Amino acid sequence: MVGIVVVALCCGGGGWMVFRDPLTPEQVVYRYFEALADRDADEARSYLVRGPDEDVETVLLDDDTLEHEDYTPPDHLSIKELVPEENRLVATMQVTYQVAGATYDRELRFTRDYARQSWRIHRGWFSLPANTRTAYPLVVAGTLVPTSEFGHVPAFPGAYVVRLARNPMFEAPPVTVVAGTGEAPGLQLRLRGSRQPELERQVREHLDRCAARPDPEPVSCPFERVPDVDYPSTVRRRIIAYPSVALLVDGAELRVASGTPGRAEVRDSVAGESARPIAEERITVTGRLEVDGDRLTFVPD
Repeated sequence: MVGIVVVALCCGGGGWMVFRDPLTPEQVVYRYFEALADRDADEARSYLVRGPDEDVETVLLDDDTLEHEDYTPPDHLSIKELVPEENRLVATMQVTYQVAGATYDRELRFTRDYARQSWRIHRGWFSLPANTRTAYPLVVAGTLVPTSEFGHVPAFPGAYVVRLARNPMFEAPPVTVVAGTGEAPGLQLRLRGSRQPELERQVREHLDRCAARPDPEPVSCPFERVPDVDYPSTVRRRIIAYPSVALLVDGAELRVASGTPGRAEVRDSVAGESARPIAEERITVTGRLEVDGDRLTFVPD
């Protein structure tokens, strides 16, 4: 890193005035990433600037979030290109860095008001797609994100573990989201306690009833017909793997979907048991879950 030149001048009243060389874009970006590595949100924010009319929700831009074990700061920063504009008050920088071993390319924009001022990064945060397809509150790196702030929450570069906030009915394995990617894996909601096995039992009963039907394309059944296969008029199906069952929240409706698809073998119904299957179909369940007190009912699409 380039050193900072400090010049001290004696003032008439016996005091001292200290002048520092303005920080270059290279110095600013390295210090910014060092602050993230040190999990110092105040220091990191000191290198940023936002538009005068820009209202930014800072729920994740604080020390509590950066200091949490569920936050992974970026590392291995490398500057690829710096392009200043003609007025020397705006510059664009191409950088690469890593988060948990994966490499990301980003463009950063730098601004200053006059030539002797230090540069700052314009909006050095990224969007964290924190909705993860559920309408329940989330905990992002230890910080509660209410449903009112869903969508894309401003966050420092890095990776964040997203968890479902405490919920009396649902639970979900945590997922990891990288700020700035625009992508977030969906939280796979599960019913707590004995409710999840009951839902899975109802889904399997529905699939077993569908598999028992001889129709090549049974109505309201989730078997994906294999193209370019000549199906006979009647078939026999054997489910060799049931799909996993996940829940999604769509407004006020609980949607049932497949986390991992299932598989079913299809044979000609007139062929013997030893006959080879003519196709292997995917099974992807969709439907809704109706809840009435402690009673659950799976309603397939």
